Parts: sequence; C-alpha cells; structure tokens
Amino acid sequence: MRKTEPSVFSGLHHLETKNLSIYKFPLFSNKKGLIHGISTRQGGVSRAAYRSLNLSYKVGDEPKNVEENRRRLVRALSLDEERLVQSQQVHKAEVAVLPVQDCAAQRPPRAVSGVDALITRTCGPVPLLLGADCPLILLYDEAIPAIALIHASWRGLLEGIILKTLQTWEAAFGSRRERILAGISPSIGPCCYEVGEDFARAWEKSDFYASKFFIRRQGRLFFDLWQASEAQLLSVGLLPQNIYNPRVCTACNHRFFYSYRRSGGVTGRFGLLAALRE
Repeated sequence: MRKTEPSVFSGLHHLETKNLSIYKFPLFSNKKGLIHGISTRQGGVSRAAYRSLNLSYKVGDEPKNVEENRRRLVRALSLDEERLVQSQQVHKAEVAVLPVQDCAAQRPPRAVSGVDALITRTCGPVPLLLGADCPLILLYDEAIPAIALIHASWRGLLEGIILKTLQTWEAAFGSRRERILAGISPSIGPCCYEVGEDFARAWEKSDFYASKFFIRRQGRLFFDLWQASEAQLLSVGLLPQNIYNPRVCTACNHRFFYSYRRSGGVTGRFGLLAALRE
C-alpha cells in the first residue's frame, strides 16, 4: 500500500498545469517523440460521486461535464480533443490497430468498440483508456515509433491481453521486444483487492497462474494485480529495467484517483492517454 501526497507518488513525474494534476512515467521523460499523461480525479467540473475530472460518459455523469473534463485534459497536454480515440473496454483481450493516417488529414474514429487495447504508429490519433482500479499500461517503441495502450483487467490478463497486444503489434509493424518500454498506471493494490475462491480457481486453470499473485491474510484472499501485470510483461520478453510499476493503490488513494472498489461501484474514471509527435 502506498498512500501519500500526489506530487511524490513513487517517482511518477508530476505536472501541475491549468489547475490539473497529471502524472507521467519517468521512463518516457526524455522521449521527445511521445506525449502522454495519467489524469487524476482533480481539476474538473463533475460533482458528487464523480468529482471532479471524470472522463467517462457511461457512469451516470452529466455528458456536458465529461466533455469539459476531456477538453481540459487534452488542452493541458497541448493535444487536439478531436483526435481522441477511446477504447470502449469490455474487460477481455481484443486488440485494435488504428489505421495509419496523415497527421493533418481527417479526424480518426472517436471510439473503437469491443477492445481493451489500442495500437498506433501514427501521430493522428490520441488513444485514451479509462480506469478506476484496473492497471492501464503504456508500451512504446521509439525505433518504429509505435505505442500501445492496454486495459489490463484481471479477465484481460487471464485471457492473455499483453501477449495478444505484442503479437498484434509485431504482425502490424514488427518490433524487438527488448527495446519496448512499459509503464503501469496506479491501480488497486494487493492491500485492497480482495477476491473469492472462484476467482482463484479460474486462475489456477490458466497458463498465467502463479501462487505468488495471491495473498492470504486473516482468512481472506487478496490478489496482486501489480505483480501479475509486471510478470506478464516479463514473460513476453520485456526487460526488467524497461518496466516502470509505481505500485500506487487507487483504493488507498481514492482522493486522487477513482476507485470502483473503494466507492462501492459508483464513481468516475481517470485516464491514460498518449500520442506520437508529428
């Protein structure tokens, strides 16, 4: 568990701009070809359970508030809100490659349904993933260049979404896995992610099962999404020094990040977005 003030979240780089708190992965800090950010729940206009920078239209918030929140976020990163492409996540392992576009050409599609990972090698789209406990993962290969954003829910991990993303990436663009950088967003930690025995049995039947992902405390069972995500990145060939995992718990730090578990299911969503520079 890590509970702390937002400016020192485990080495995440903190950008305070236009009244927004945005975090960046330190692995990418000197990569001039990449723009990225992790939003928090601070600096927006949403109210009540969604306070204040909710980015999801599908949780019950007022659409006009979500629109304004998204506008504030992309402008803080000097991006074009018309180029946002959201994955309409379904907690599975489907992957989409965004079509190559001239950066100054037509607007990309606004949403891609039924997928939990987006890949692009063009500076046209700005892929966006939303989260409220699940890890959101950014992959970057500077040599191509290309990026992938992965919503790593437990179901997606169970179905091999990280491996499928890498396989899809390589089929589309080619790559060398040892040069890919990965950042894992704040997400619910093993301190707070309590699961049931059915959950454990589902993992035992999978190719990705590892007993070290499960922790028993006082007769209760908890799951380590952080370790499971990092282990799968390593298993597909990424190098340990190329993976950044801040291990910041969204449930412990629900004042700064939305947490579905901590809120009882009614809450907003923060986002991970990235774009390649022209």
